[in-house]
Amino acid sequence: MNSHEAITQLNIDCYGCTGNLNNKDEIIQIVEHAAKQVGARVLGRGSVLYPTRGITAVIFLAESHILVSTYPEYRYAIVEIFMCNSQTDPYECWAYLYDYLQPAQISVNKEIHYVGNGNGLALRKASRNLGLREGNPALTPPVSCITS
Repeated sequence: MNSHEAITQLNIDCYGCTGNLNNKDEIIQIVEHAAKQVGARVLGRGSVLYPTRGITAVIFLAESHILVSTYPEYRYAIVEIFMCNSQTDPYECWAYLYDYLQPAQISVNKEIHYVGNGNGLALRKASRNLGLREGNPALTPPVSCITS
């Protein structure tokens, strides 16, 4: 890491998902594919299929992690994409997950964690709620709220 590095974290609430939220193998496969497509290096994976319904799947990356938790009974999923390599684009990664989950609406919260200066102290932290919207925000982050 440079002396001052920005780490991007996207937290995405996905509402009205039409993708299969109960298939942990498919979700692990698409998350791993998304990571590789943006140049992230996969170090490991883990998942849990809960007894009643829903899953939590995580891909561990050299650049941090991607986590998906699903609630099929509500057609809801939450996605966390945490990338600490400026060469990996979390929005591009999200595009692959969006294609699988197919949410009707999303709410995106982007956090930028600034770390560095050699002693591990956080320099500052910026957070921005990017809003609730319909459609795919993969190429252009949403900046306003759209509700139906």
